[in-house]
Amino acid sequence: GLADMKQYDKAFDVLGGIVRAAPDNMDALTQYGIVAERLNKVAIMEQSFDTVLSTRPADAMVLNYMGYALADRGLKLEKARDCITRALALDPDNGAYQDSMGWVLYKLGSYADALGSIRKAAGNSPYDAEIWQHLGAVYSVLGSTEAAWLSYRTAFMLEPETPGLSDKAAAVFSGVPK
Repeated sequence: GLADMKQYDKAFDVLGGIVRAAPDNMDALTQYGIVAERLNKVAIMEQSFDTVLSTRPADAMVLNYMGYALADRGLKLEKARDCITRALALDPDNGAYQDSMGWVLYKLGSYADALGSIRKAAGNSPYDAEIWQHLGAVYSVLGSTEAAWLSYRTAFMLEPETPGLSDKAAAVFSGVPK
């Protein structure tokens, strides 16, 4: 509940106490890892998730969460790709996992492969603003300004309160044919 209310510091303390009292509680350890990531305590997130995966190696959500969190920060990109690959093997049609794969490929500089994965993700999860934002970033780096602008505008329409989306769309607008 504390995490749902974005009271991450309090949630981290409570979950830390639970994990210390019941170290075999993998659900608590998973939530602890999630809250640690929200607080940018990446080493704690990674250690928590590695422990969960040592007992539940087919936990696609944990695999994807760790992979995406690392990739988004540009950290341990090969480990991130491995985690996301394993998550996709378990749930190949999951749009979030496809987006994560595209994002790690983007971070690795494999833009054409990233585009394919994120386009597939957008098809499977068309109402996810983050996927559209990632698609905009890939189109932008590939020089497809009209597609980048349209992707950023779609993300903005889905979640107008997201900081910076309007600015990203405006930044590529000058390159859109009139």
